[in-house]
Amino acid sequence: MSNSRMVDAVNRLVGNLLAGTGEVTLPGVGSLYVERHAARRAAKNSIVPPCRAVAYRSEERGVSLVDEIARAARVDADKSQEIYRTWLLRVSGENRLTIEGVGELRHKTFVLDAAFDAQLNPQGHKPVRLRRARRGFDFVLWLGVAAILFVAGFVGYWWQTEGRRSMEGVERVASVVAATDPTPGGLPADSVAAPAAPEVLANAAETNAAAQSAPADPGSASAASASVSVSAAATADGRDAASTGDDAVRAFASGRRYVVLGVFSSEDNVFRAVRQARATDPSLRPGVYRFGEKFLVSPFDAPDAESCTQFIRAHADNFPGMWTYAAR
Repeated sequence: MSNSRMVDAVNRLVGNLLAGTGEVTLPGVGSLYVERHAARRAAKNSIVPPCRAVAYRSEERGVSLVDEIARAARVDADKSQEIYRTWLLRVSGENRLTIEGVGELRHKTFVLDAAFDAQLNPQGHKPVRLRRARRGFDFVLWLGVAAILFVAGFVGYWWQTEGRRSMEGVERVASVVAATDPTPGGLPADSVAAPAAPEVLANAAETNAAAQSAPADPGSASAASASVSVSAAATADGRDAASTGDDAVRAFASGRRYVVLGVFSSEDNVFRAVRQARATDPSLRPGVYRFGEKFLVSPFDAPDAESCTQFIRAHADNFPGMWTYAAR
């Protein structure tokens, strides 16, 4: 996945958060939030309707964009932070930060993009003219006030409904991430092992694509029925179960983190990957886990991310491109 597609996906996520919850924190930069401006008299016979604008504050308030990226792409905090840093580098310029489709932050002043302004203020900014009658009840003035109240009610209704739609940005980011073509290195053809940084969204793509179909509860009946004997399958294919380094498909332990050597759609490729890993490094004992409709090969697991990171670094020369999956 190209960096430009990743940037576009995060830009849309920022826009949906502002249109929905109305506030988002950009770590290391500050916060963007939506503020409301009341109707005001533009002239003696006209009124500007109420509107909304995006403002900036230096302190960090509201939901963190890093956390929202992690929830959207279903990755851990380290991968989410890497995505955020890459996005921030691409959108930052000299004394400005440009979020296409949303607006631009210039010297602590946020200028709305015209399309996003229209999304926040569907009633527009054109003043409503008021005409006073010379005597008696001012029907035109009443009509103008009624129109303003109607517009305000419509905007309030739109604002409430748009909040429920804000998660569409999350789904779009996940779909963009899931569309990434994996680039396996030294593994069988259908491996979906993620490549090394900086293409961090590839990790998110595979985790997201497989995790959506993976069983949520490792101890459930479906997880138990999914566990099959690798040794039996190896015998049917003419291989010794001992050569695989394992004898059964395992279930993930909730809360643990697994170093991922690869994800495969067939048992033949699982055996091939395990044999290749053990031939490269005889000290490894890769385990095979059910991963939705596929199989995940993991040479190491731990309760914390740091241990997995150290393992990946220690074996990076022989096995580049390994990544971490956090079991739910």
